[in-house]
Amino acid sequence: MLSVDDGVDTIELDANETYVHSYKPKGGAVDYQNGTWALEELQAGPTVVLNGFRSLRGEPVSGQVIYLLLVRKSLLGAPRLITNIDLNEGYVKQ
Repeated sequence: MLSVDDGVDTIELDANETYVHSYKPKGGAVDYQNGTWALEELQAGPTVVLNGFRSLRGEPVSGQVIYLLLVRKSLLGAPRLITNIDLNEGYVKQ
């Protein structure tokens, strides 16, 4: 789950290498998408690769893209999927 100013963005990774991405704006309806994911070892470290990803928050994106989320453990040991390494922001397991 990633809390943003205007709502909640969630990515659920299933063991069968599929994901569900949802976004619920404050006071609005939930938008969903599905795709496949893989865990790859890249130069920056273990990375979750989301295939067929598109933004659900109204950000301009053309076509289907690949989205990379760097895997890091938080201070409490729970994995986090980092969206912005400079700000240490990302999805936190709920």
